[in-house]
This record gives sequence, structure tokens and C-alpha cells, in this order.
Amino acid sequence: MRRNKGEKVNLFVAAFIIFIVIGGSLFLGNKIVFRSNFLKYVKKTSDQTMVLKKEIKVTYFKKNYVIILSTPEGKNEELYANCFEEKIGGLYYVPSYSASQGKCKSLYGAICNFMNNGTDDKFIVVYGYNKDYMASSYSVESTLNQKPQAKDISKEEYFLDTYEDIDYGKVFFQDKNNEDITPLFIRQ
Repeated sequence: MRRNKGEKVNLFVAAFIIFIVIGGSLFLGNKIVFRSNFLKYVKKTSDQTMVLKKEIKVTYFKKNYVIILSTPEGKNEELYANCFEEKIGGLYYVPSYSASQGKCKSLYGAICNFMNNGTDDKFIVVYGYNKDYMASSYSVESTLNQKPQAKDISKEEYFLDTYEDIDYGKVFFQDKNNEDITPLFIRQ
């Protein structure tokens, strides 16, 4: 079966792109991550075997991201959040931001992922561990209208959400009776 010239050119271009990506990943080391290697990357950077707890895909400012929440094996309260920016339609990813709580025993955290080199373009990731399903919801405050936005987490052991216009430090947790239990999530 003979291939026409156009098919040969397309095959050559595809092989060349794959060669560049593989060669670049070997050359750049930790700067490129493949979709199947997110946990391997986190294990390498944290020096621990990790377990994936939550994963979300988001798009901000025409850029696609995958955000994962993981914990070391057997350490449910030690949270690691990592953002990966998608490149070439998901062919590979570049780590864009990460946070680890280490020995801190706070049951939630937030990270601010800045984009576009120093502009105020950003999104905020709120993540945590709803130990024993203590919280029925959490709320964040909008910077646009100062009104709270509530998120139901009553059935979630781990939560992972993104926001654009919220006040970074204002996250409040409520139990099923709408009582404030924020101090339980900020243990040191």
C-alpha cells in the first residue's frame, strides 16, 4: 500500500514532535511531567510515596490546568496540592505551583497560582481534609461584592476547589448546625 506525500509529511511531523518532547523531558528533568506521572513527580519532590485523593481540571485565562491533592501513605492529615499547566493539548504538563503542609496539622490550605508573569491574573485553590466529616460546608468571601460563597462538603472526605475573585485568607467552616468550626481546621 502506497502512502501519498501528505501522509508521509504528517507522519514525519508527528514523529519529530514526539522526539522533541521526549528529548526535552530528558534535558529539562523536573520541568516536564506526563499525565500518568503526576504522583511520581510529587513522590520525587516530597521524598515519600503519595496517594491521590482528589483531582480537578480547570481553565483560566485560556490556559488549562490539572490540580491534584495527595497525601503520603498513612498520613491523611499531611496535604500536598500541586498545579500542572497543560501544554500542547495535554501532550505534557509543566508544574506551575505546589504547596505542602509538612508537619503542620492544619486540615485545610490555600494556594495562589499566578499567571502571565507578575500580573494580577491568578486563581486560588482551596483544599483540605474533612476529617470525620466534621464540616458540612465552608465559605469564602468574594472580593467583588464581599458576599460569602458556600461550598457543601458534607459528603466529601477531601475537598479541592478553585476560585478567581475571593479574599485569600478568609475561609470559614461550619458544621451541620451552622456553627463556626474554623478553629478545628487550623490546628497547629
